[in-house]
Amino acid sequence: MTGINKSAWVYKRQKLEVLAKKRVTSIEVLQELKFMKRIDAIESKNKSTK
Repeated sequence: MTGINKSAWVYKRQKLEVLAKKRVTSIEVLQELKFMKRIDAIESKNKSTK
């Protein structure tokens, strides 16, 4: 990921987590968080194998 993408990604995830904490959670928000966490796990796994 490029630097710009990464910071936008982090910002978006923080925004989603704030929404989740406020319990304005729609199914879409929960699914997107789950999806992003899965990608984060893949990203960190890729980093550790390099």
